[in-house]
This record gives sequence, structure tokens and C-alpha cells, in this order.
Amino acid sequence: MAQGDPQGAAISIGRAALLASQLSKQQGPETNQPPYRLMVNLFRTQEQVYRAMALFQQSGEQTPVSSGICSLLSLGRQRAARALENHALTAAGSAVHELLHQETLEWLETVQELQQEWDCRP
Repeated sequence: MAQGDPQGAAISIGRAALLASQLSKQQGPETNQPPYRLMVNLFRTQEQVYRAMALFQQSGEQTPVSSGICSLLSLGRQRAARALENHALTAAGSAVHELLHQETLEWLETVQELQQEWDCRP
């Protein structure tokens, strides 16, 4: 994303989400393991937002945006909400859990701001 390529960023973060998903399936119930399940939803949130940004750029950056862009933002919002729910169900309190929680809150705020800026209904 730092190179101004939201589509490339979406592909990269999608791969990270897939890897985290595979690792979470191998993960046992021990609470001291990395929180891959939280990472999956956070990464999927980021992926949806980056895809929405890429479509926004491709469409000429005109508002109001298409329903497809709004749908991607809605999916990102749902994934962020799911990440927050999973955070509440896991062993919160560790530094990694708290960092993921804070980052998820920031991405949820980003989604909400984009929905408002692009005239999408949440």
C-alpha cells in the first residue's frame, strides 16, 4: 500500500490471511499460542478495504461510489466486528492480543470513515 497499489496490497494481505487461517487450524487449544484466529479476521478486514480502495481508484474516484465498493466496505466492517468478538472470547490481556485488538479498532474506524466519505450506508 505504501507504493500506492491497493490491489497489490489486497493480494498480499489476502495471502497473509490465508496463511494465518492455515496456522489457526493447526493450533491447539492452549492459550499461550499466537492468536492466528484474530489475525485472520484483521487481515481479511484490511483486504476488503484495500480492494474497495482499488475499485475506487479504478472508477475515477467519484462519489457516490458503486454498490460493489460499499459491499466491500461492509464486508470489511463485518470482519472487524468478528475479530472484536473473537478477541473477547480468547485469552485477552497478552501484549499481542491487545495490539491486535487496538489495530482492529483502528481499521473499524477507517471503514466507518470511508463509508461516510463515500456515501455508503453501514
